[in-house]
Amino acid sequence: MIKIRNPRDFWSGVMFVAFGGAGMWLARAFPYGTAARMGPAYFPTLVGGLLAAFGLFIGLRGLAVDG
Repeated sequence: MIKIRNPRDFWSGVMFVAFGGAGMWLARAFPYGTAARMGPAYFPTLVGGLLAAFGLFIGLRGLAVDG
């Protein structure tokens, strides 16, 4: 059983991952494009991925460090 050592960090990390994943999922409906010629889904996918990665870091920190 995994013990959540800092619930505030853990649940905020979960929310970051959820919002980032939702943004990436909603951006699927638009053409992505390339780095040189960005489509309308490029920026939301990039920001959603960064938000999810940041949330993963915060959530794992909530499992490892006491609050």
